[in-house]
Formats: sequence, C-alpha cells, structure tokens
Amino acid sequence: MQELRYDGKVAIVTGGGRGLGAAYARLLASRGASLVVNDAAVDIGSGDERPDPAADLVAELGGLAVADGHDVVTDGAALVEHALDALGRIDIVINNAGFAGGGAFHEIPEADFDRACDVHIRGTRSVLRAAWPHLVRSGAGRVVNTSSASVFGTAGTSPYITGKAAVFGLTRALAHEGRPVGINVNSIMPSAFTRLTALVPDDTFREFLATHFQPERVAPFVAWLCHTSTEVNGECFSVGAGRAARVFLAEAPGVALPGGGQPEDWAERVDDLFAIEGFGIPSDMLNEVVYQVEQLGGLGEGPMTSMESGEWSAKRASST
Repeated sequence: MQELRYDGKVAIVTGGGRGLGAAYARLLASRGASLVVNDAAVDIGSGDERPDPAADLVAELGGLAVADGHDVVTDGAALVEHALDALGRIDIVINNAGFAGGGAFHEIPEADFDRACDVHIRGTRSVLRAAWPHLVRSGAGRVVNTSSASVFGTAGTSPYITGKAAVFGLTRALAHEGRPVGINVNSIMPSAFTRLTALVPDDTFREFLATHFQPERVAPFVAWLCHTSTEVNGECFSVGAGRAARVFLAEAPGVALPGGGQPEDWAERVDDLFAIEGFGIPSDMLNEVVYQVEQLGGLGEGPMTSMESGEWSAKRASST
C-alpha cells in the first residue's frame, strides 16, 4: 500500500509536549504534516515538570512546527488563532490534553472535580468550536478526541470518568454534524505509559505499562484516523500495545411487558433483561427508537415519523 502522507496539512495536537501527544506529533511530522504542539505545562507531580515541553518538542521536530502554551479550557480560541497566524490553515485536531482527578466521590473538593471535567469537556469543546469553520474549509477535516476505558467503571476516579464519558458523547454528536461538511470525528480510549498513568500507585502495573504500552504504539492508529482517505466517522476505539478494537454503544433486545407490567413482573425477568443475544448497534437516536419498536413487534401499521434524524437536527438548528 502507498505510504499515507500529510503534506500540506496542519494539525493541532493538544497536550502535545509529552507522552501520547508527542508521539502523535512526531509521527505526523515525519509524514509531512505541519504541527501546532500545544501544552500548558501543567504540574501534576509526575517528575517531568519541564517549563515548556511544547517548545522542547518543536525544537526536536524542526520544519513547520510551532509551540503553543494556551490553556485549552480558557483559551481554545486563542490556540486556534495562533495556529492560523503561524501556519494559515487547520486540517486536523487531536484533542489529547488530559487531567487526572481522583479520590472518594464524597470527599473530592468541588473545584477539583470541576477542573478534571473542564479539561476534558470544556477543553475539547473550546478548541473544536473555534477550529470547526476551518476544518470545514479544509474539505476533509479530521478530529480525534480522547475518551478512556475508565468509562467502563472503576472506583476513585469519578471526575475523570465523567469527563471522558462526555467526550464519547460529544464525539457522537459532532460526527453527525460533521459528516455533511466533510469532517470526520472519532474518539479513542488509549492505553499507554504516560505522565498520568505513571501516577498509578502500583509498581508492578506501572512496569507492565512501561514495557508493553508505549505511546508510540498508539500513534500509527491515530494517524490513520487523521488521514483524508480514512472514511471512518463517529466511532470509538480502544487502542494500545499495537492493538485497536471498536468500542460501541449497543442495546439488547430486552423484555416487553403488556402495559408495563408490575414491579414483581420485572423482578421475575432479570435474567431475560440481561440477555444480550441479538443486540443492536443503533447508528443514531432515531435508529435506536426504530430498534425499540422492532422489539415491541412494530406497534401498528402507521409510520413512526416522516423525517430522518438528520432533518430533525437541521430543523432544530435553524429554529434556534
């Protein structure tokens, strides 16, 4: 297969001075892309607290690469403006900036909870909102957001999981808005040894990650998602150690009780409720309702709606 190149393309990589972001930037630059390496140099107590990691990486990359130190939460528009001033266009946005926050839910200070959510939710939204018109102008804009396998659940990281679950949902929403204007939006759940995972309080697990889950083994998949020839849109992938797998939101056939049944009826049908054979993977909100109706036997002969879900969205947008 012909080598995938990014000549003439400009990519923004947030949180790009170290770890996964630096791996993405290095690979894209080696394939011809111009880079805006954004890193606010936040001190998280990891032992790598360089004052300007973005500038360090740009010096290493050479060529058409610029460093940016804006905070994605408050200054996403300024970051985008810097990219345009320096490189003239935006074709790719990789929202990689992250922030760890943990502790027992009832003990985490509200400000700490909100900060973790802000970096993932507001930071992703802030950069993309400013970059969106320029991604449209690109004609083949590509976005990769960063969710996390933590959304499957674990104790002690509720703000982090909340933010990463929101990124999953935002990706789904923007993929539908981006498709008509040539923008593909996907997300990944990366597993890699980085400053954040280096804080895991388990020496054995940290050593395992450092040995097998290097950031450089995630970067090729992310670069593929960013290429103009890649048509994947609205998907999420678990990526790590050279492996990638689709992560999808699905619905089981479920149980239907006439009239809604009684509480005791549901108690007797727990096993059936949890059965997943014949599950469906709805492509959008309307498709999910169609799946529900199919499991209910059709609910009559009349049409369910006269509009596609995309038409709903367009009409709602034009009326606001």
